[in-house]
Amino acid sequence: MKSFFRYVSKTLAVVFAFFVMLSIPLSLMTFNLGRVFFSPRVIKEVSTQAIMETDLISPMVNQMSREYPDAEGEEPGLKKLFEKLETSEWRQIKQVILPDALINEWVENVVDNLYGWLDSEESYPQIQIDTSLIRQRLKGEQGEKVAGIIFQSLPPCGEEELEEVVSDPSTLLEPEAVLGLLCKIPAVPPESQIRIYETVLERIAEEIPQEVNLSTELKNSEGLGEEELLRAKEMIRAVRLGSWLILLLPLGFLFLVALFGVRSLAGLGGWWGVPIIVGSGISLGSTYVYPRLVYQVFASDIPGQIPSVLQTVALKAMEQLSRVVLLRVRWQSSVSLLVGLALLGLMALVWILKRNKRSTGSEPSSEQIL
Repeated sequence: MKSFFRYVSKTLAVVFAFFVMLSIPLSLMTFNLGRVFFSPRVIKEVSTQAIMETDLISPMVNQMSREYPDAEGEEPGLKKLFEKLETSEWRQIKQVILPDALINEWVENVVDNLYGWLDSEESYPQIQIDTSLIRQRLKGEQGEKVAGIIFQSLPPCGEEELEEVVSDPSTLLEPEAVLGLLCKIPAVPPESQIRIYETVLERIAEEIPQEVNLSTELKNSEGLGEEELLRAKEMIRAVRLGSWLILLLPLGFLFLVALFGVRSLAGLGGWWGVPIIVGSGISLGSTYVYPRLVYQVFASDIPGQIPSVLQTVALKAMEQLSRVVLLRVRWQSSVSLLVGLALLGLMALVWILKRNKRSTGSEPSSEQIL
């Protein structure tokens, strides 16, 4: 009967050791996901960097710009003009219109209010973005610089464009005509053509609201009522708490392994060391083998959840966040692997001392064992 209970105890210890192997990679990934995604500091840094590294201004201007029909009722060249600009030129424009300090201020405002809402009892996050500075820059000296960048990016007019100029020279100083040509018009002085682009930028500035109230946008969104947001908040809070407590899972399984399987100090090194080494190895290896898969899991729902103008930035941020998570999992798995090796070393030390005891016929002291 005693041997039967010993067999059942060892079997349970093996089962729990297997759970230790599985829970280590799961708990380390979940724990670091929580530490990263629920850290305002990390989110601010990553979001700001993603915006600064992404050509965000091009889709923003395209989305907010007004379309002006020409005399024939065709779509004007404003959108085509913006699409014609090269990436390097858009980066110059972004530095003029969206300085880094302004981007950092916006990101801090959004992140602080969003995480403040998460810890409050309010139904909707109170997020307002002041866009008055962009309006001022588009209408002021910075707008003149942007108009100059646009003009310098244009090629000289070809034969077809020149024929169009000759056919109706009376419209050369009209914004719609200049936008339709998309070239440097020889019959128009450069300063006059640049001034036309300044006028267009001033029109765009007038179309930009002085303040973007994301709270109002959320309230007016379909399927995002007060009850839905409150339920989402409670779920996010539960996920945050679970990510902090997840490390108790492998610790609990290790306790059960010790309860059912460990009968000596050498046994502790073996029963704990082996599953910790295997679990840590799986966790460490996954950060090298499947980094792209982790990013795809993070970014899978982005296209359907946010406006298209922000998708590029969000995907860039998710890519950077996934790197931060994987880096943390990597070094924590390495530390855990060293702990497992130390436990196996302890088992080997105890085994050597016991073998010396049998060979010498003397009992090892407690100081030797420990």
